[in-house]
Amino acid sequence: YARNYQFTIHLKNKFDYKALGNKLNKYGYYAYSPFYDNAYNLDNPEALNKYLISILSRVLVFIIIIAVYLFSYFIYKIILKTKSRDYLIYQTLGSNSKIINNTILLEFSYSYIIGYVLFFILYLFISKDFPVLIHYRFFDYVIIFLVNSALTYLIINFYLKSLKKKSILFNLNRLEL
Repeated sequence: YARNYQFTIHLKNKFDYKALGNKLNKYGYYAYSPFYDNAYNLDNPEALNKYLISILSRVLVFIIIIAVYLFSYFIYKIILKTKSRDYLIYQTLGSNSKIINNTILLEFSYSYIIGYVLFFILYLFISKDFPVLIHYRFFDYVIIFLVNSALTYLIINFYLKSLKKKSILFNLNRLEL
């Protein structure tokens, strides 16, 4: 049974592939070429449409990711400004800056993970009508999660450094204005 084995055939002329493939199929062999049997035969309008949609969806996902980064930056900045008073009060009461840093990191980590899970739950509901993220693998989502986590960490550290540059009284007076 020829289907249990794999053979490699090198052709001198690439245009002979179709004729050879047809002959092999007549004898019960399955012929496949990764160069000519591609998924996007651009002569077919449906395949061309599928190819263009896949490119467009990847570009749209990239734009959405950038928008999410900018949006999350402004949200984190607003949240940190509203919580600044609480953290400065902890500082005046004598809390260690390491405890405050860990508290802020934990709060944002929990909110980020909850947001990520809610995003996937929402995506499960809309994925049937708008399958943009179907082209990505699990590994891609892990990378996006890690990059977003790093962004959150950098934003929080930037904020904490700006709090530590000035004195506690200066920061409290700044919040009163």
